[in-house]
Amino acid sequence: MLSSRMLKTTVISVLTMLLIISSLAPLLLDSHQAVAEIVDCSGTGDTGELAYDDGDPYGQMWTHQLSGCQQCQTFQGVLFSLPQGVASSILSKVRFYAGGGKGTVVVHIMDTKAGGFAPNELLIPKILCEVTAEKWYEIPVGDLVVPTKFWIFVEAADSLKVTVFHDHQRTGESWNGKTPYGLVSEGMKRPAGDFLIRAYIVREASVGKGEGYDYGTIQEAVDSVFDGWRISVHEGTYDENVTVAKSVTIKAVAGPDKTIVRAFLTPYATEDVFKITAGCVTLSGFTIEGAVDTGGAGVRLEDASGCVISGNVILDNNYGIYVSEDSTSNILLENECKYNVIGMYIDGSENYLSGNKLHGNSATEGSAVFLSSTASGNQLRFNTITVDPGTDPAVAAGSQVYSQSTEKVSAIENWWGTDTGPSHVSNTGGQGPAVGDTILFDPWLAKQPMRVKTVAAQAGPFILNSRNETSTVVTKEGIGRAFASVAEFAENPVGEFRYKTLGQKDIDDEEGRWIDVLFSSTVAIDEVEIVVYYTAEEVAVVKEGSLRLFWWDGQRWKKCSKTGVDKDGDFVWAKLTLKSKPAPSDLAGTMFAVGVPKGGFSWWLIPLILVLVIIALILIRLFWVLVVQRGRYPVD
Repeated sequence: MLSSRMLKTTVISVLTMLLIISSLAPLLLDSHQAVAEIVDCSGTGDTGELAYDDGDPYGQMWTHQLSGCQQCQTFQGVLFSLPQGVASSILSKVRFYAGGGKGTVVVHIMDTKAGGFAPNELLIPKILCEVTAEKWYEIPVGDLVVPTKFWIFVEAADSLKVTVFHDHQRTGESWNGKTPYGLVSEGMKRPAGDFLIRAYIVREASVGKGEGYDYGTIQEAVDSVFDGWRISVHEGTYDENVTVAKSVTIKAVAGPDKTIVRAFLTPYATEDVFKITAGCVTLSGFTIEGAVDTGGAGVRLEDASGCVISGNVILDNNYGIYVSEDSTSNILLENECKYNVIGMYIDGSENYLSGNKLHGNSATEGSAVFLSSTASGNQLRFNTITVDPGTDPAVAAGSQVYSQSTEKVSAIENWWGTDTGPSHVSNTGGQGPAVGDTILFDPWLAKQPMRVKTVAAQAGPFILNSRNETSTVVTKEGIGRAFASVAEFAENPVGEFRYKTLGQKDIDDEEGRWIDVLFSSTVAIDEVEIVVYYTAEEVAVVKEGSLRLFWWDGQRWKKCSKTGVDKDGDFVWAKLTLKSKPAPSDLAGTMFAVGVPKGGFSWWLIPLILVLVIIALILIRLFWVLVVQRGRYPVD
């Protein structure tokens, strides 16, 4: 029999072990998250970095009127000029050097008055960047067309907690390992030099019918340009089979309704409309049709990784999109694949299918998405997968999403045309399309997403700027690499939101700002900031200063533990840290909403009230002893 001392020691040991296991459990669980292979395409989308200085001492840059003379010293600016002979270009990203503290830096991109010197109008809404250490920061801008001359201003906000640096040595970097001079912290005594602000531009080739374009066919343009160029295809119908063997961007200017690429079938032509054999290719905005031959594809990715195929309408092909076995880390984003035999055929691994609409395809198995036996680690998020009315019963009864492999396929957070989810033996009552046995579909979306933006987040600080698509900007910190998505919904997608929100006339309205933030993996992601912008009309019926971000914890809506509003910037923010609620690890598909907390009784006041009552009783007792009792027995 154990002695009492031994029993006590055993109990303490067991409790200690349980405590250790409980503390390690989150790490053990987190380590099993699938980490997608992310291909770094950051160096392929640009033809060069502009580092031009305007030749003026930095002190003269304080005179512009972005925020008035009282705060002019918080700004640095560079007047950039495009290379000679280039009338306009695409600005893809901005880079600047900052640090000396932690705070917010705001980037303003402006044109000039009549092409002269003075700043004029903002070319894009200002972009916020959180500075956490002294280093270079890189901000993706997207597809911003800039004129021959344009300004980039960097504003150090937060009462000068952050310093934006200049380099008086004109070397473009720190000198002899020392910190570059700061604009404000070093004052006016330092010599003038280059501001550490850089612009990345993309040169552009045009394709169109008739006069005034660089090329008449897409293939001619692809053959003529270099890696990193952008090919802008103008309105028209192009009968050709295009092979893309360079890392270029091919974009339809007028969109899929007016820009059609149709397979040109001859005995000598390839059967694919677009055959992409290079990595880091972007193809967007086309109607792609006509690859009807067996094995033909509207878009074929052959040994191609890091590509983005987005915003296309792909129809009347054998395969809408075909991803070969050796193609990985591609993003298939917001395409509509319809009336093909198979919408998307996936042989490769670690690809990300996001925001696509798949319907009306005719295969009896895997008509929407077919994953072969070699496919592994692919993920489906925010897609709309439905069966058109009048579909062949044999097709309708087959699995719309099907995998030949025994490996489970992650297909959560998709819309199956009904809030009951897809049809499967494990989902009794599911009235949506049928899915294969290895498809993990729960949880599914109860509402259809309106817009989705997905990017491949690299290691280190990264910004997903989805302001144009979803009014949302997501910033992540940490060395984690993942696919990051933001989806926006037209109405409340989950649960009952019993708070006042943007644009609501009463609490039962479905209007508001509903978004979903998702990372394919949250391993090694330390902090995430979510910023949601609003308009003056949306806050007309709510108290702007009380706006906060709420999140859905799986059972009910809760206010984020670290959230607030910036009335000057017109946005609501929430910071997710390892200790906050929610935390970055919760972003496996987490709904957020902008709202105003309800008033009412706060339960945390109960213990405070009890403490005050006890203190009051003690004071009353002291009063009784010191006053009443002393009066009863007077001292001589």
